[in-house]
Amino acid sequence: MKLSIVKNIRLLIFISSLSLFATANAQFTFECTISNQEDQCVTSIIETDEYYLLVTYVDRNRNSVYEQTPNLFKIDKQGNIVLSTMLKPEYHAFVLYEIISNEDGSFTGFGFHRPFEDSLAYFTIIEISDKLSILNEFNYQTCFDMLDYINVEKYDDNYIIVGSGRNPQNYLTRIFAYRINSSYDTLYSKIYPEEGTKFPFDIITSENGNFSKIFVIGYHQQTNTSGQLFLLDPLLERVEIKGIPERIAFYNDAKYIDNGHYLLTGKKHIPNSHPQDEQLAIILMDTTDAMQDIQLLGASDTLDYPGFYTNLDFIGIDNIYYSGTKNIILGGYFVSSTSWFFLNKLDSNLEVQWQKFYGGDAYYMLWAMIATQDGGCLMAGTRYDYLTQTNERDIYIVKVNSDGLVTGIGDEHPLTTHDAIVYPNPGSSYLKIQSGPQINGALFEMFDMTGKAVAREILNGRLVEINTGPLPTGTYTYRISWQNRLVGSGKWVKK
Repeated sequence: MKLSIVKNIRLLIFISSLSLFATANAQFTFECTISNQEDQCVTSIIETDEYYLLVTYVDRNRNSVYEQTPNLFKIDKQGNIVLSTMLKPEYHAFVLYEIISNEDGSFTGFGFHRPFEDSLAYFTIIEISDKLSILNEFNYQTCFDMLDYINVEKYDDNYIIVGSGRNPQNYLTRIFAYRINSSYDTLYSKIYPEEGTKFPFDIITSENGNFSKIFVIGYHQQTNTSGQLFLLDPLLERVEIKGIPERIAFYNDAKYIDNGHYLLTGKKHIPNSHPQDEQLAIILMDTTDAMQDIQLLGASDTLDYPGFYTNLDFIGIDNIYYSGTKNIILGGYFVSSTSWFFLNKLDSNLEVQWQKFYGGDAYYMLWAMIATQDGGCLMAGTRYDYLTQTNERDIYIVKVNSDGLVTGIGDEHPLTTHDAIVYPNPGSSYLKIQSGPQINGALFEMFDMTGKAVAREILNGRLVEINTGPLPTGTYTYRISWQNRLVGSGKWVKK
């Protein structure tokens, strides 16, 4: 374990289980935890040729609503934090939701701030140098008390920006949009009339810039669907509302895969069902917004969600990454349960090449991810250790190679990376094993504390259930073997 102190923001940085792996393609892998005495969250991450730039915020007073301050971290390709800073701590609340790279090496961040607890929010744009100092700040008064889910798409010299704003009187949300030029002058702005629980999860712009597509959650009578697509013209007028196919909603992420198609992620909503019965989806859409293909992922008995801010990215069309959180518990961020980051790698036919799980020793939630230049993937989110922490999340980052591994000298297999997971744990009448296709045909074996085998199953599907009702209460050990090597092991507790 490596311990260092970032003096200018007084953080303890724990880089745990750090391992580096360099191949001819220089694929470095690592995992690290950023911990302090405050609750933290991730909003955005980008990659430059030399480092990753991570955007987070700390909740400075959990008893006061939205007393937040953003932190920026430069992390080199080996996983070392080389520079960090806190922005505008004098504001009562300040959050950056998205950051983009500029050609001159600087960055532009988009978010909101509120100078005082009872003031209205300002939509805020900040230019930041490579040294993480503020170069310029631009503020736009709004009629909301807070903003959320700010998404940015740059086309030519204009920024198309969408987000949601909260009404300070009734706490309902409305969607807004800005079109701003490269000098950050407002060309057009718009607030859309519907008020309710609505969030714009992502935005993409057509190749010629004539239209922008916003992917929105919130029931709309015109479409009778959970998720909608708003089509905006260059003046930000909403010219069409469409329902997203297959009732796909929640934390949509979209990206063009070629000139005629884009990929869209989300959660398939099933009316009148339990949320645990719903699956995650990735769909191929053409430019008329007709669905061409769909892949459903996930398993029953756990509540899974895509990454909250970003969950889809790719550099090559046969290296598509789709990630999120497995076993989310509804009702809050601070719960006494285990969860995992999950990561799927798919090819251009939307066939899953492998699925990996990371965590399982605390309550993890994935917030942002990117496909990296070396062919791997970086995931960033939060980790809540309910045994040692109270309402205080750490930042957890894991960078994997193109095989989904955090690999060290001698090809060690870290405990945080799993080809299969066993749940619920503790359990009672049954247990389930969810595994990736990369270990199809693996052998699952479970033993009591005397070493006697009590269960044996071949993992020929993505999900296998074992009846454990007849077993006495107690602790059992299990192992998962594939092609004569151990790919998983642990303990399972029968309540």
